[in-house]
Amino acid sequence: LPETASGFWMLLVTIGGFLILAQSSIVPVISRFTAQQCGPIESRAAGLANVRRLAQQALALLLVASLLSYLGYILPVGRKYHLGLTALTSWLLYTAGLACGLDASARFAVLNGLGEVGWDKVTRIGTSAAGGVLTWLSLRSDFGLLGLGVIYLIQGIVTLGLADHLLRKYRKRPSSHFPEAISSRSSASELHPQSTTGESQSQRRQLLVETGKILGLALFGYLVMNFGTLIIERHLGLEIVYKYASLLRIGMLLTSVASLIPQMLYPFVARAWTLGQFRSHRRYFLGGTALAIGTYLLGAAVVWFSAPLLIPIWLGPGKYLGANILGWILLSCGLLVVNVAISTPVLASIGNAFFGVSILNVTLVLPLVWLFTGWWGISGAPIGMLVGTLIPTLWMVSRSWQLMLHHGRREGPEVLAPQPHLLGQ
Repeated sequence: LPETASGFWMLLVTIGGFLILAQSSIVPVISRFTAQQCGPIESRAAGLANVRRLAQQALALLLVASLLSYLGYILPVGRKYHLGLTALTSWLLYTAGLACGLDASARFAVLNGLGEVGWDKVTRIGTSAAGGVLTWLSLRSDFGLLGLGVIYLIQGIVTLGLADHLLRKYRKRPSSHFPEAISSRSSASELHPQSTTGESQSQRRQLLVETGKILGLALFGYLVMNFGTLIIERHLGLEIVYKYASLLRIGMLLTSVASLIPQMLYPFVARAWTLGQFRSHRRYFLGGTALAIGTYLLGAAVVWFSAPLLIPIWLGPGKYLGANILGWILLSCGLLVVNVAISTPVLASIGNAFFGVSILNVTLVLPLVWLFTGWWGISGAPIGMLVGTLIPTLWMVSRSWQLMLHHGRREGPEVLAPQPHLLGQ
């Protein structure tokens, strides 16, 4: 792609990441809620009907946010760089792919809560690898931005189809005890009259409130990570965006891989906490945190030493911004891994405990990134992100350590730790 088109696509992906926050907000809520459904099958059917309603509300939020994002940001940028109808079409295709991915994530979250963990990660890795091949073929054939949008939509459709297939396959197991409500088109009140009682309404409120809290946390975290990309476009122009955003994507890819560990442990942590199995709960917390941070450090070391050779091959000669900027980005993403690894078990156990510190993080990062980028150019973006995140991270680590390791020590001996293959029963 030309530099302008490359920068525009990275902007689309960055703005699209804000829309994916709807997805990242409902997934832990649905996983935790499903994992805690231990009552009669009728009660679980009503609860899962509320889960379906939550997914529909998140989809509506995504579509509204997509329209506002286009009118408020993407359309003016497209006009500025004379992209015209291409900007609209590529955004529509990309948004449609996001919508399919959101629906798929809700289905995968139910499976995770029932103890069938990992299918979402395997599916997304497979579709992403296939999408990479299709992207290469599309760009070689000069399909441009429209080709990228079509490929992202195809990935979303395939992911949704696989998620639906796996959920239906689980439903048909004789031992799954799977309520029909999750796939039925009937409302919860038609399936079970008691689902219209105050208990069901309380469940809906609980799901919405918890989703809203996690959405706020995710929004703050995403702003911290990606605000620099938007500021660089304003200060330095669209042509430089893809050079910085590409390095940031490497850091975020390492962050995503490391974050898989606490995310996959999420339903087990929730179940252990609910059953009062604090010894197992602490093992999940410590083990997941150590593995996530260790995985990131290993990946960051590999990237650091191989970057001078591989990144110029990837971006082209003279396009690598250097070890200095990559180093600041890797350090900043490392703090994000610590935050995710530490806070995810807390969210799975007692809900949101870090809303205030997340507001502090954003309050510090946004002005620092703006000022540092104006003073020091492109290197100011990751430095501002790192400096503004350091103090909130230290507080979060201290608070999580206290909550996860000291709560429940006065409890009596626990029963056997939960077994993953039994969580759906």
